[in-house]
Amino acid sequence: MVLNQDMTKDMCNSMKQKYQGSARVNHAYLQALHKEFEAPHMKEGEYVNEYFSQTLTIANKMKENGRQN
Repeated sequence: MVLNQDMTKDMCNSMKQKYQGSARVNHAYLQALHKEFEAPHMKEGEYVNEYFSQTLTIANKMKENGRQN
């Protein structure tokens, strides 16, 4: 089956629009994680190992979503 040019163009535009939306969401999520990572604070009564565990969790989420270093 051969697709006509208009149908191919519509599919391409649809994919671009979908990708741009998800890229924006991913970028916003990474910004939120980065902010949380940059301004760490320990809660009252929190153990140091719990604090480091939370910090590592944030770093891992950033890496999973495309952030390098």
